[in-house]
Amino acid sequence: MLRLALKLFSSLALLPGWALAIITLFAWPPVSAEEVAIIGRATLLDAGTEAYEEHYFFDAPDPSTRRSTRVEYRQPDGSLLSIKKLHHGSHPQRPSFRQRNLLTGRLIDVKTSSRGVTLQYRAGEGEPLLSSDLPLPDNAVVDAGFDVFVRQNFEALNAGQRMVFSFLLPTRQRFVSLAIREQACDADMELGQRVCFVIRPESRLLSWFTTPIVLQYDLEERRLTGFRGLSNLLDARGEGMSVNIQYWYADSLIPSGSRS
Repeated sequence: MLRLALKLFSSLALLPGWALAIITLFAWPPVSAEEVAIIGRATLLDAGTEAYEEHYFFDAPDPSTRRSTRVEYRQPDGSLLSIKKLHHGSHPQRPSFRQRNLLTGRLIDVKTSSRGVTLQYRAGEGEPLLSSDLPLPDNAVVDAGFDVFVRQNFEALNAGQRMVFSFLLPTRQRFVSLAIREQACDADMELGQRVCFVIRPESRLLSWFTTPIVLQYDLEERRLTGFRGLSNLLDARGEGMSVNIQYWYADSLIPSGSRS
């Protein structure tokens, strides 16, 4: 049988174990509430085997009235790996969110406001719960708000302009300065009307210790179609995963069980 599939994106390794969150889009085509709106399929970069899938659900079919998004991360056998709930609020670049890894007990809870960010982080089951309050730096971006930043600056980025933003790293309880710019897509990434952007730390010193993240967008729709880099998820052993993710949206259909 067929299932709806969609294409969407988080994560950048700044130091071993650091990662951006997988990105959630806000301008997808309308779909029925609680219908799977996007599917992202992640494969391991080193082995090429399937790592997990991301399933996105909206609370409302119309993007203009949508207030929350739920993301289910599922292992190849269909079991739940992690759940994330986002509340978009009035500042799309800075959504509040809560994410819990069901296998390791890792917890991230972020609440944003016009004044700052309150966050809680627990590395795993039995680990201490760390809390902090942070002021908002210039051009602050939180989790899924990254896609809003990219789309708002799409023309400038596509023209080759380099842009800098401050991204929240809950695991380190601070914001870090990142730079994004357009680059040629890798030969093994999907061909067609696509553009790729690479993300690196603004600090030259940090960039020596990191692997850049590559994002691929559809030029016409301006929506994310591919991601390559360190996932924000941990596997069953509590280790990081370097992945390649392809996204399918509600206006695409793929056969159930198909693996491309």
